[in-house]
Amino acid sequence: MPKRPTAAQRAREVQQATGVNYTAALRRPQRPSEVLYAAVRAARMGWAVSRLDDIFRAERRRAPYLAEAERLEGLLHNEHDRLPEAERQALRAQADSALALAGVHDDDPWDEAREVLWVAGAALARAGSLPDGRRLAAAAAVVLGQDPYLLSDWVRCPGRALSRPGCSFVGCECEAMDMHLAGPDTPWAQEARAGVRALARAARVPHTGNDDDWTEAAELMEEALRHSRRAAGLHEPAAVDDPPRR
Repeated sequence: MPKRPTAAQRAREVQQATGVNYTAALRRPQRPSEVLYAAVRAARMGWAVSRLDDIFRAERRRAPYLAEAERLEGLLHNEHDRLPEAERQALRAQADSALALAGVHDDDPWDEAREVLWVAGAALARAGSLPDGRRLAAAAAVVLGQDPYLLSDWVRCPGRALSRPGCSFVGCECEAMDMHLAGPDTPWAQEARAGVRALARAARVPHTGNDDDWTEAAELMEEALRHSRRAAGLHEPAAVDDPPRR
């Protein structure tokens, strides 16, 4: 079995990916995208590293503007009754300007989440091609372990329901993820490929706004998670109550 990375190694990987200082990286828990980055980098999946690097660069570029917007909004909240109306309006305008510079109004807020999910599926597919790809499968499981109802929205392509040609949503890439699966017959590889098939089936569920479709895709994402955990050699988590329906 591959050696587990140490806390220091993980911190250095986070530092390289995100630009946070080493001590902060060592103390704070890794985000799913950071866990995934470390695994695909170790597996030398260069194109996947590049896609995640693009996301982290965008996050670093936005961070100062988001921090300034948060500071201004906190000031507005805490000092609202003490500030003259003209000053409140000026602070709101500055906060809006900072958010605009961060690009929060420009793109689909879930685009980057879809990118991370697609890379996780690709990592799981790579794990299915290896005799022992348990680190890749474990990283995919961290991403797939998020709220299945959020993942249901991320994995499906809204453009497909509208018959939009040439749709660029990542969900369209997930749909084809199971087309060329092949690998050894080890239990871990078989489970990894089964996880990719469940992910691809979830991506094919129509994105119509219908709650039944939403739930069907969420259940398939939970199936993908179960297979990815088995592919990683992880124990099944304890049962929890069903998440609230929207």
